Amino acid sequence: MSCQRKDNVKLVIIPVGASSATLFIILIALATWWSLRRRKQAFGDDAKLSFELKGRHFTYSEVLRITDNFKRVLGRGGFGTVYHGNLDDSTQVAVKMLSSSSRQGYKEFMAELKLLMKVHHRNLTNLVGYCNEGAHMGLLYEYMANGNLQQRLSGRSSQTYRNAPILSWEDRLRIGVDVGQG
Repeated sequence: MSCQRKDNVKLVIIPVGASSATLFIILIALATWWSLRRRKQAFGDDAKLSFELKGRHFTYSEVLRITDNFKRVLGRGGFGTVYHGNLDDSTQVAVKMLSSSSRQGYKEFMAELKLLMKVHHRNLTNLVGYCNEGAHMGLLYEYMANGNLQQRLSGRSSQTYRNAPILSWEDRLRIGVDVGQG
């Protein structure tokens, strides 16, 4: 009788185990599908429309005028080249233009726009506006006159910013912690 009982237990355990495993796999697949769907919606046309309602749109011809035909280069990165510009006599901006050879594209451009709409911190530059005209995509930021964060934190200022005061280690640490919290 004990052998028969073991066989009955096996006959019950195997189907229950298989059913549980199948249910678990289905739940994981549904959770993955739901997560991907939410991400896709977050970076879809809604992000573009909400930014266009809140942010300032610049035409490509305005960007050309603001940067004086991309005359002064401030730096280069994975997104493209950053240029110096003037909105008016008193407002300077940094204009980051998406390069055609950039590893990043429209999705990353929209993700950065959406992020910058939400994140505001005293140690982060503010977004002034954007340009999204066909192949010409760019972001306009407030201009940081004393160089970028890397130059300021490392103490290595470029020739342009050599008169900028050197930050103390306490200030560097505070900025690092603030940016991390932001």
